[in-house]
Amino acid sequence: MTSAYTQSEYCFFDPEESKIIDYLREDNLTTLIERQTLEQVRESYPEAIKLKIEKAWTLYEEAAITKPEEITEEEFDWLLNVLPPKNWWHGNNCESFIMIEHDRGSVTRICVRDGQKYYKFSERNSLTPYQILDKIRNC
Repeated sequence: MTSAYTQSEYCFFDPEESKIIDYLREDNLTTLIERQTLEQVRESYPEAIKLKIEKAWTLYEEAAITKPEEITEEEFDWLLNVLPPKNWWHGNNCESFIMIEHDRGSVTRICVRDGQKYYKFSERNSLTPYQILDKIRNC
């Protein structure tokens, strides 16, 4: 069964808040949920633009990506134990895991121990453990 959302090709997107406002109907002129035109949407979202859904989704996810920041061992342990970790990896005096709960789309929090230092950052969940280590070592 397909939904109206999967049949939409375009959406109205707010670049200020990096969010999808509403999907467009087949006429590509009015929104699916509120049945508004771009001009009507801009009354609430002055910067709203029409985008292909794939582009809007990429921008939405990219807005949640952060740089690695050092954290305490206690915060690392709390993040490890608050929910079951995904892709927990150990090796070469390092470990990393991905939070099972996502922030935006495929973007989630990633936690790393590199020797005696601990880090967290948000990134797409598709990074391998070696890409994760590269990211913290090259920030």
